Amino acid sequence: MSETNTTPNTQPQIDAIRNIIFGQNMQDYDQRFKEANDNLNRNRQEIEDLIEQTKNYLLEEMRQMEHRLSTQLQQLNDKLVQESDRLEDKKLNRKELGSLLVDIGNKISA
Repeated sequence: MSETNTTPNTQPQIDAIRNIIFGQNMQDYDQRFKEANDNLNRNRQEIEDLIEQTKNYLLEEMRQMEHRLSTQLQQLNDKLVQESDRLEDKKLNRKELGSLLVDIGNKISA
């Protein structure tokens, strides 16, 4: 029981002994570790911010590309429909021409 009661009282003594043995070096190491940790946290935040900016940029680029592709696809589809209609008109004209030639041929032979 006496060990558990003395443990809280010994911590300041341990700190004092550590200070005597390591002295200023320990404080320097603590300061360096704190600065390194702060730098790591700052760099991590900067990287996260850059990742978020890059993600947003890429999403916007993808939206714009999707819009451009959709527009181009619609234009190509419209051209295809126009060309199909034009060819259909030519085809109908050939049918009419054939029909007229048959009528002319029938009139001549009659």
